[in-house]
Amino acid sequence: MRLLSNLSIKKRLLAVTFLASAATLLLLGVAFATYSIRSYRRTLVRQLSTQAEIVGFHATSALVFRDEKAAAETLTALQAEPLICFAGIYTPDGKPFARYVRPGCENRGDPSPQALKGAESPRFTSDRLEIARRIGPKDRPVGFVYLRAVLSELRDRIVQYVGITAAFLTVCLFASLAISSTLQKTISEPILDLVGVARTVAVEKRYDVRASARNRDELGVLVEAFNGMLVQIQRRDTELQTLNQQLLTRTQELGRKNEEVEAFVYIVSHDLRGPLVNLQGFSHELARSCQALADRLRVLEMPKDAGEELRELAEKEIPDALRFILASSNKFERLINALLQLSRSGRQEYRLEPLEMGDLAATTLDSLRLDVEKSGAEVLVGELPEARGDATAVGQILSNLIVNAVRYLQPGRPGRIEIGGVTENSFNRYWVRDNGVGIPETARKKLFQVFQRFHPKLAAGEGMGLATVKRIVERHGGKVWAESEEGTGTTFLFTLPSVATVPKETR
Repeated sequence: MRLLSNLSIKKRLLAVTFLASAATLLLLGVAFATYSIRSYRRTLVRQLSTQAEIVGFHATSALVFRDEKAAAETLTALQAEPLICFAGIYTPDGKPFARYVRPGCENRGDPSPQALKGAESPRFTSDRLEIARRIGPKDRPVGFVYLRAVLSELRDRIVQYVGITAAFLTVCLFASLAISSTLQKTISEPILDLVGVARTVAVEKRYDVRASARNRDELGVLVEAFNGMLVQIQRRDTELQTLNQQLLTRTQELGRKNEEVEAFVYIVSHDLRGPLVNLQGFSHELARSCQALADRLRVLEMPKDAGEELRELAEKEIPDALRFILASSNKFERLINALLQLSRSGRQEYRLEPLEMGDLAATTLDSLRLDVEKSGAEVLVGELPEARGDATAVGQILSNLIVNAVRYLQPGRPGRIEIGGVTENSFNRYWVRDNGVGIPETARKKLFQVFQRFHPKLAAGEGMGLATVKRIVERHGGKVWAESEEGTGTTFLFTLPSVATVPKETR
């Protein structure tokens, strides 16, 4: 069966037909030969039994009168039967009375008395048939007749049957092979046509080809079902290509818009720094001028009311306004710096390499040692699987998340920060878990957007850290999310490619 499984459908059909025909014809030949041999043996037994009965009938008087010559003449009549090679007439006690041996035959001796008395049934050996018959009544036999026939004719007939069967089998097999070679096309050709179409679809990705249905049998139903499947695949492939083209167009548009937005943010942030520096510089200059003016007003003699009013303006109102301007410009500067940092995180070229996350976490904690010790939090670092990414960018992820955890610890409760990671298929999952104040459920949808701060009283900031984390993680092909319960703590989770994965960087 394994040999047939590797053949083509055409050769397999021919082989199955040939083997089935050969087996059928062989069984038929064996059955015919077996029947003929058995029939011949029965005929031979009947023939010899008749001969034995005739010899016994004619030899009765010779046995009674002890006429050995008459008995021998009776046996001589067996010369007309060429198969009989030995014959004998025996007395009731099994002693030889008369014998006949055909010239050229081997005399294998007389049978024993026990064999004569128990040989009522014919006995076949490999090369002869032996028959013994009693002469006279059963209780008082006069003697016995023993005939021995050679089976040369049977062997010749067997050889003849084998030759006829082989010749018949050969002719029938060639005829069967010729007929099956012609008829198998009705089965193999539709299947081979279907295989050719399937190969074209698999290799060339063409779904417009169709198999031809030649019959209305099961193969025809299979071909129609296959063509129907191709129609559906072709339609869906066309729709998918259209959608992919639309998606590619929109992706390119989004990429251009993203580049434009990043360029705009970068240009605006960069261009605003000049006026902002001038504003800060002139604000400091105005503050010094107001201080000088206040000093001069103290030594000048002026009307009391006018002097008090000028000193109020120079020493309090104008300085207060300048301090407000300076505070606002400083905040404006921090926002510009955060926007520039976010813009750079999207435009920076990453150098992807294997990262020992445990070493990277330790380095990040060393850089934040003062903040961590000031908070009094306990930091636990577990096993961190090796990742693939940009060392500087991934270090920025850890730094932002650890700083975020330190800033928003629950006042009055010992702080605890856990850093861990596990391997999941082609990506590793990492987390930074704290027992801080948590995040309100209503605020989680806006958690990774820019300028979002949910506990401004606990720490200063511009709300750009988590947005930067999200941008860096997504550019590494991963994702970031948070699990939090208000008043209990927050866990920030993110994924990075494992060492065996080479991510496709996204913008």
